[in-house]
Amino acid sequence: MLIPASIACGVFCAALIVSEWKGSKVGNAIAKPLASSCFLLAAWSAGALDTPFGTAVFVALVLSWWGDVFLLWTRRAVFLVGLVSFLLGHVAYAAAFGVRGVDGPAVAITAGVLLVPLALVARWLMPKLSGGMK
Repeated sequence: MLIPASIACGVFCAALIVSEWKGSKVGNAIAKPLASSCFLLAAWSAGALDTPFGTAVFVALVLSWWGDVFLLWTRRAVFLVGLVSFLLGHVAYAAAFGVRGVDGPAVAITAGVLLVPLALVARWLMPKLSGGMK
């Protein structure tokens, strides 16, 4: 099941790229959830639920699936739910690495290095945000 899910994922990701390129909201609404569903199917068929690490990654993928779906809407409240879904998904990814084990000093150094691009992106993005998005 892993290979068919991976192939389907590639097909739906390609469809999503074409939909984005053409500006097709309907195409996006179809292709994005299908591609994300294939990520879930691929993870499940690879045995993600057999280990604590895999389960945490699967939970992160489910939360990201919801994020993809909610971000299809332009209504502010639904969009924010999508952002929160992605935030929680990233928390689940971090938990997965915590379950697997991390090297504390390497994480600290990496976090320090990533503060530079974070500051640059924030400086660029903040003036473009309006109202409650800041």
